[in-house]
Formats: sequence, C-alpha cells, structure tokens
Amino acid sequence: MTAQALQMPPISAMESAYSVDQKEDYRLSCRAFAYDRATRARDIITESFRHAHPNATRRVPRDGICHCGDPIAYGDITLTIDEKGREYHNHQRCNSWACPVCAPKRAYSRANEIEQALIAANERGYKCYFITFTVPHRKAHSSKFVIERLNKAYKRFVDCRAIRDLKRDWGYVGAIKCLDYTMTDNGTHAHLHTIWIFDAPGDAWEDAGKPITAIMKRVWDRQVFNECGEHINQAYGYNFEYMKLGDPASPDASSIAKYAAKSISIYCTDHDTSKNGSISPFDLLSAKATDEDKKRYHDFYKGQKGRRHIFFSHGLKKHLQIQDSDPVSDAPTSAIIANISYEHAYFLKDEHQRQEFEKRARGSVALALDWLDQKTKLQQQDMQRRFPDPRRDRYERFQYPLIRYDDAINELDDPLNEVSAVIRKHRQQQDEWIMTAEQINERRMMEDQERAYSRYSLNRERYRRHVENTLKKNLAKSGANRSRHPLRDYENPPAISGVGAAILAADAAMESARVASYDCPLFYGVDESPAPPNVKDEERPAPRCAAPRPFSREVLWDEDFWF
Repeated sequence: MTAQALQMPPISAMESAYSVDQKEDYRLSCRAFAYDRATRARDIITESFRHAHPNATRRVPRDGICHCGDPIAYGDITLTIDEKGREYHNHQRCNSWACPVCAPKRAYSRANEIEQALIAANERGYKCYFITFTVPHRKAHSSKFVIERLNKAYKRFVDCRAIRDLKRDWGYVGAIKCLDYTMTDNGTHAHLHTIWIFDAPGDAWEDAGKPITAIMKRVWDRQVFNECGEHINQAYGYNFEYMKLGDPASPDASSIAKYAAKSISIYCTDHDTSKNGSISPFDLLSAKATDEDKKRYHDFYKGQKGRRHIFFSHGLKKHLQIQDSDPVSDAPTSAIIANISYEHAYFLKDEHQRQEFEKRARGSVALALDWLDQKTKLQQQDMQRRFPDPRRDRYERFQYPLIRYDDAINELDDPLNEVSAVIRKHRQQQDEWIMTAEQINERRMMEDQERAYSRYSLNRERYRRHVENTLKKNLAKSGANRSRHPLRDYENPPAISGVGAAILAADAAMESARVASYDCPLFYGVDESPAPPNVKDEERPAPRCAAPRPFSREVLWDEDFWF
C-alpha cells in the first residue's frame, strides 16, 4: 500500500476510519517514502559539492544531511526492540529542517509546544491572532534572497513605533513565529505564520480586530516597500485571523490542533498539490524529479540553512510555563537484544531492509538476527567486489561481531510470554545494571583521584628533599673550596670605623624604616608580643611585621634559616 493510496483522515475520525493494521501500513509507507526522499536529497547535495570542488579529496561534504542515518563510528551499537516490534539502533541524526526524515520529527515536537502555548493562553483568558506575512518575489530570486528580505522586513515591522504602541495599548504578551515555504511557478514563496497573544479586557476585544489589522497591514506594507521596493499583494501579502479556541474550561481541541498543524504545514503535507499549483520543497524529491526540480531543492537547501524556523518570543515559554519538548525519542521503551557491528548497522540504514528485519523479528528474534548477519556479509562481499580494498582479500570470508542477549531473545521468542511484559522486565534490568555500572565507575573514579593525589604528594615531598640535599651539598662544597688569605684573621675581623661605619648605619636605618612601613607579615618573622590587658583573643590586633633578621655571613651558613 503506497502513501498516495492511503490518505489520512482528520484526527477526530481517524480511530473509527482505519484499523490498527492500516495505520501501521501507513506509518511504514511514510517511513519508506521519507527514506527515499532523504536518499535523493543526499545525492543532490553530494553531486553539487563534487561539481563545485572537483579536486577535493573529501568526496562527501560535511553537511549533516549527507550523514543522516549513518551508524556511529565509535562505541557499542546496541540493537533494541520495543513493545510494537520496532527496531532501534545507535545512529546519527542531522536534525536539519531540509531533511525529509528529521524535519517532520522536529516539527511535530515543536507543534506540541505550540499546542501547550495555545492551551495555556486560552486558560488565562488571553486573545490570540493568527497573522501571515509575505513579501513579493520573482522566479529569478533565490530562496536565500527571499528569506533574508522577509526576515529584515519583519524585524523592521516589529521595531516600528506604531507596532510598539499597539503592543503597549493592547497588552501584548508574546508571539510565536514559524517560517514556511512553498514552491510556486513564481519562485520560492517564503512566508511567516505568526501567533500574536494579547491580554486585553473581553468587552474591548470584540471590536479590536479591525483597528489592529488596519494598523498592522498599513505598517507591513510600508516596511516591505522600504525593504523590497514593492508593495505587498493585497490578497496574499497579509492575512489576519482571530483564533477561536473555545471556552477556557473546555477548549476546542480540534481548533487548537488545526492552528498548530498550520504553523508547520510544510512538514505535514502528504505530497499533495494545492489549488494554485504550489508544492512543498520535499515534493521536489520525488522519483520523477527533473534536473530543474533538483536545482530548486538545492536552492531551497542553501536558503534555509542556519535559519530559525519556529521561534518563541523571549520569555513567552516561561510566562506560559511551557517545557521544552525534545524530538521524538528513538527508543521509548525497548530492550537490548544484541550488540552489532558497524557493518550490521550500515545494512539497517536502508529503511526497506529495516522494515524487513522488523517483520521477521515479530516471528522470531533469533532467526531475524541470523538473517541480518547473513545479509550483512553478502552486502560487504558485494561492496568488496565493486569497490575493492587493496588491504583485503577479494574473496575474504567476512565475520563481524554480533553479541546476542540470549535471555531476552529466548523470552521474546516464547509464545507464552507477553511481549510488553518481557520488554518492561528487561528494560528495568538494563536500567538497574546501568545504575550499578555508574556507581562502580564513580567509585573507581574517586579511587583514581585519591591515588593520583597520593602520587602527587609523594613526588612533591621527594622533590623537596632533593632540593634540600642539593643546596646543602652546594653550600658545603662552597665552604670547603673557598680560598683563604694566610695573613688575614677570619675569626676576628677588624671593626669597621669612620665613613664605612656611617654608611652601614645609614643603610640599616633605611632598611628598618622600609620594613616598618609594610602592612603584611614577612617571612622574617611575626611580632608575637603579648596582647594588651583586658583584651580578648578574638579582639587581638592584627600582627605587625617584625624587624628583619640581619643578613650576614652567619645567616648565609645557618641551616636553620634556610630549612
């Protein structure tokens, strides 16, 4: 069943319209369809890179979208299965808004935040407006050029004095900005879906729509003209809609979901074409894509790179008490069944092979692992014949490590056991083992730190003794080898008198005055004179610097002074 043959109904009627098997078939078809699109996107970007850099030694660009889905090149790769029989393993994700696989996941997680914001605003009695902004564009304009003009015009718009006064008068709370694209015959149609939230009295809000939309449309047209040199299209350049979210006690869930989905419409479209012939950028990655479609997608890829697609104004999440929601987790509740090699994970990168493995694992996990090991060896042998590696034998028998968890595999293959119970049991065991392993690693780390500090202390003490012994040897050697005059009395040196004595006395007085002027204790010693009477120990004045020990020949040879 293809994705075109199965069209998803509204959410409210989905439970009754489709069975569990039909919804599972639709999910698998969407996954395969997104994988095929991502493969074509990587081929387009890689081909463009090689055309721009023909002499580059690196044949694949560093863009994350070109490595999305690749196995991790380090650490253990764990193969897990969840309660629904879905397979998960460690792999890279680019999280690019131009990736057909990652973009919908990010968009759905952000749509959840938008729904939370609308529900919280409705509970507080705030009023919300859904406003769309568009700038004129031509077919010759690149996506990057159109998006830059749109963002600059919107920045000038929100910074305008008229809009700032409007925010102040009508109790502006915050805004949510979403960047959206459609590809038309007139080029890239980039526009902003925004949700403006106001806190104004209910009686004054009934007639607030017309003055607000009149002011905004006039200011937007002026700012677009200042930025682009053209006026906006009166029919499509600006759209203003009051959001009816229902009573705060019982909000309208369908209306909230509609506006949240409209904010991410580029990622929710199911490869359909609108009335005016516009399509989403991902529709350019179809199997029937022409060279012109590939150029348009590459232009879109370069234009959106580095842009913020869904943005909450500063402080809005905190004010509405919204928690950040991460993208959909790859392994919600799963149990590890094996540790696989890089080659096994590379084989499971293909979505079609991955679905085949999941189908076989529902029957027998052990047989599915045998099939995976056999197919991986055949794939690597084929790659060795097509792209021979001179370091390996062409007819080498490939053996790749695949460590199985037999206890989990046997319990999953037992028809008497319930799969969900087995998954939860082994998941709990894994969590307990991980916690125990973390405690062991923490204790080992503390022991390593203690041993390292002990080695540091021993080395420091060893170095101190080495310096002390070296200095003693040098002093002894200097005293033994010193030449002495035979006629000079070294034991009783003559007293200095006259001018020499006056000079020494002056130098000693200057040194005493200099030391007395210091405010901090020196290494010469500290004045330890007793405290004045009737003074407590804690009120004892700070110690003063003592007079320096005179530096003489006796001090030079005194070991107690140096050590």
